[in-house]
Amino acid sequence: MSNYAAGWRPTARIETLRRRAAALTTVRGFFDARGVLDGHVVLSRALAAKGHWPAIDVLESISRVADDVTTPEHQAARRLVLRLVSSYRQVEDLLNIGAYPAGSNPEFDLAIACKPAIDQLLQQGRNEVTGRADFGRTSRQLLALSQQIQAARAQLARPAPGRGAAMRVVP
Repeated sequence: MSNYAAGWRPTARIETLRRRAAALTTVRGFFDARGVLDGHVVLSRALAAKGHWPAIDVLESISRVADDVTTPEHQAARRLVLRLVSSYRQVEDLLNIGAYPAGSNPEFDLAIACKPAIDQLLQQGRNEVTGRADFGRTSRQLLALSQQIQAARAQLARPAPGRGAAMRVVP
């Protein structure tokens, strides 16, 4: 009786199997190397559909070394912006149908007010691509945005007649 299932016989030769094993080892090595790199960038079709370019979903993307290569001030600014992006995402559907009452959640109000400035930092025009990112310039922009957000938070906390969440942070 044969060791093979009825009707099936191996057709690969030893050399073919060795080549396939070598290819699998190379692929496995690629994924092992990938595991020690910085992190993962997640692209979003929803952002692309809104004209947000590059369509990087900053909430889903992750960097394992960001805290090792940035200052504590930069880290705090990054966390602040990410928190506001998350808050805006939570309230966006309510805004779109007109069901969010301004003033009902201070964090949502701040996210709404800061959305244009945050988008300006996170987006770039296709013609702005120059081949190299300027980390120093981008870091300064992030820190400046953080200061604008703190000023907007203070302004929203002060009661003012006739002013709701319609206040916008100027990018």
